[in-house]
Amino acid sequence: MKHILVFLIATVPFLSFSQIRNTKWGDSKEQVKKIETAKMNIENENVLSYSTTVSGMSASLLYDFNFNKLATATYLINENYVNKNRYIVNYLDIKKQLTKKYGEPVKDDMVWSNSLYKGDHENYGLAVSAGHLSYKSFWKADNNTTIMMVLDGEKFECSLSILYVSDDYYKKQPEVDSGL
Repeated sequence: MKHILVFLIATVPFLSFSQIRNTKWGDSKEQVKKIETAKMNIENENVLSYSTTVSGMSASLLYDFNFNKLATATYLINENYVNKNRYIVNYLDIKKQLTKKYGEPVKDDMVWSNSLYKGDHENYGLAVSAGHLSYKSFWKADNNTTIMMVLDGEKFECSLSILYVSDDYYKKQPEVDSGL
């Protein structure tokens, strides 16, 4: 898929303002491994991947670390639908849940890169899977967290994602003691 941001949030529990599934921004990889109860799939230098469910759907949960500090959390949905409009229904349902929790999105876009199916609502899911249409919504949470939900696609496959990003730990260099 175009984006590694294939991310979807669970209805229960939602990631809270102060923590993500009982973890907190800045936790080390070892701390997250002790806290997370889902089955681990992959561990590498900067990522832990777990199997979970999200709103009744099979999903992977990725924790990404920057300088061994938890910086992002991503839910990747592993469901596959013949009717691509199902992804749009899921996107809109999750968007409604996120809006209830975090307020109106600070940005909410429906972007056409190719207008072949524009105006043909029955084929919007096909347009997404072909890479012609994408949906993107963004929220800001109280604890320096940015939340981004994306529905896009390519090669007739759809990706639905929600990404939680720590504004404090994502891509920031650790402070270095200059010795002065």
